[in-house]
Amino acid sequence: MFSEPDRTLNLTSDWLLVGPDSRTCPTDEPAQPANPPVPGSRYRIWFHVDAAYAGSACICPEYRHHLNGIEEADSFNMNCHKWFLTNFDCSALWIKDRNALIQSLSTNPEYLDNKASQGRTVIDYKDWEIPLGRRFRSLKLWMVLRLYGVENLQSYIRNHIKLAQHFEDLVAQDTRFEIVATRTFSLVCFRLLPANKNEEDANKLNRDLLDAVNSSGQIFISHTVYSF
Repeated sequence: MFSEPDRTLNLTSDWLLVGPDSRTCPTDEPAQPANPPVPGSRYRIWFHVDAAYAGSACICPEYRHHLNGIEEADSFNMNCHKWFLTNFDCSALWIKDRNALIQSLSTNPEYLDNKASQGRTVIDYKDWEIPLGRRFRSLKLWMVLRLYGVENLQSYIRNHIKLAQHFEDLVAQDTRFEIVATRTFSLVCFRLLPANKNEEDANKLNRDLLDAVNSSGQIFISHTVYSF
């Protein structure tokens, strides 16, 4: 987790970010890092799991192994607006010890003084973030959960993954294309192969394909740069 030069220079990391997903290229990495933070270690850092996109898939039992090791995390986040039928923007953040945020972000000017806060009978989310005010984002997520329920949300996720599997099979059958990364959930990473096998030509060819497809208004494809 820490390199020897860091230790020699008396430098330590404050933050470790891992994730069971990537928004631009699929990955099958678990939530737990190879060398997780050791409780009580003098090299104590904040261990955050970013499951922005793929966290939604873990509503299905068959995909929950991607969160193996999550119990070691200090915080966990998923973006419900990415794959959980919730309008933008809405993220769910779990914190193991909220006091860590409160000690860092709490502010108590006189005009915010009130008996409820002093008596700790309410949770002041202003102490969990930089802004004092916040929108009622959780209402959107609550409505989705109430409207669809667990089984319908699971069916929705599974159907997307099934569609991705079908699309991946179609692409794999066409020799003009190449699957460039192993699909884990519903993200299929592929490219159009150049006839002359020139990588510079391949980049232009795929940019042109991307522009042509997206400008049609019928289908939208996102893009990334993948290192082989």
